[in-house]
Amino acid sequence: MAYTRETQKLIYWLFASYANFRIGADPDAKLNEYDLYIAKKELKRLYIKASGYKADSKSLETYLTVLADNTDAETFKILSKAYIKSMQDFAINNDDFSLCLSLLSQEKANKFVDFLFDFMIEHNIPIRKEIAELYDETQKNKYIFSLLLHKKCCVCGKPITGPHHIDRVGTQGYKNDTGLDKRLSPLCPYHHAEIETGNYTNEEFKEKYPSFDYMLCDEKQIEILKDVYPHHFQAFEEGKNGI
Repeated sequence: MAYTRETQKLIYWLFASYANFRIGADPDAKLNEYDLYIAKKELKRLYIKASGYKADSKSLETYLTVLADNTDAETFKILSKAYIKSMQDFAINNDDFSLCLSLLSQEKANKFVDFLFDFMIEHNIPIRKEIAELYDETQKNKYIFSLLLHKKCCVCGKPITGPHHIDRVGTQGYKNDTGLDKRLSPLCPYHHAEIETGNYTNEEFKEKYPSFDYMLCDEKQIEILKDVYPHHFQAFEEGKNGI
C-alpha cells in the first residue's frame, strides 16, 4: 500500500531543512532546485548505507522471471510487488530510490522519516518548527526517545546530562530504578532545574514550553539508554525486568 502525501510532504520538508543547513541558510529559506537535489541525493545515500539493505543486482531480470513463471489468480498482486521491488532495487544500486507515492509503502516511508529525524538531531541540524511539532504530535514516543538517545533537550535542543524523571525515583536514587516504571523527559540542566524548583505541574510546563514531553520506555529502550546514561537505571537487568 502506498504511503500518504502527508508523509511525503514531511520528507521533503526535512530535505529542505538539510539543504539549507548545507549552505548556511535559515531552515525556512527559499531553495534553488540544485541545492535541494544534492541534499536529497546525500540523505538517500546515507540512508541506504545505514539501513544495510542489499539490493538485487539483477532486479529487472528477476522481475521477468516472475512474470514468466506466475500465471495463477494471484499473478497481478505478485507481479505488482515484484515490479515495485525491481524498480527500487535498480535505483538503490545507483545510490538512489524513488519517493513516488506508488513505489514506497507507508512502513518504509516511516522508517525513512525516523532516520531523517535521528540524523537531524544527532548532527544539530535546525529544522522548521512546524516539522518538529508535526512529528511530535504523530510519533511522540519516537521523537522523545531520539532526543533521549542523542542527549538533546526537548525544550531548547541543548545537551542534557541525564533524563528528567517525571516520576520520582525515591530516596534510594537510581539504585532501585529499572527505568521501566518511570516516565522520562529529555531536559537540559537549566530546564531540568526550572521544572523541579519552579514546582510546575507537567501541564503547566508544557503550556509554557509546547515542545516539552515525556515517555515510558520499554525494556529494549532502557537497555539502550543504560549505555548512554551509565549511572542511571542501576536496578535494570537485561531480560529480568520486563513488565
